[in-house]
Amino acid sequence: MTVISENELNKAIGKNGFFVPKTSLLCTQYAGGIGFFDSLIEAKSIMGNAIPTNIYLRPSGVEISIMHRFKLQKVGISFNDIVSVHIEDKETITQFKEKSVIGRALIGGLLLGPIGAIIGGMTGIGKKEVVVFEPDLVMTITYIDDKAAEKVAVFTADYGKKSKLYNDAKAVFGSRLQP
Repeated sequence: MTVISENELNKAIGKNGFFVPKTSLLCTQYAGGIGFFDSLIEAKSIMGNAIPTNIYLRPSGVEISIMHRFKLQKVGISFNDIVSVHIEDKETITQFKEKSVIGRALIGGLLLGPIGAIIGGMTGIGKKEVVVFEPDLVMTITYIDDKAAEKVAVFTADYGKKSKLYNDAKAVFGSRLQP
């Protein structure tokens, strides 16, 4: 599954002709699941968790590429190795954090004196819910890797690009895109 050089990529999943327009899926960001990309990203990326991803249709598969340290990194997945493609709607991952009693008391005290400090401190009791990660759309590609193990590559996209994502994914993956 992991193909790095352009020549190996062309041999594995075919080469597009010069005059053939590229069918692509450009509105996604890589989230995880492809070992080669994951090993690159562990070395820290400038983009953090949001890594723009290009997915191109090739004659015998798809080319997935990311930009890492000013170099385009490519991986190919043969259509024979793609089990399914799913696009799912929004799921929010949250985390609970302690509120700052002292910080709120200080602010309340500065603004309203001793009474403000008491009220500010009381508002800091308990926990608050903080949104950690909020992908609007999640696209998963289930594929068979080089070791015949089933893996899942995960990509995210903004909810505002939902129709574009569905249309482009249908053009790239065809019948492999599950409703």
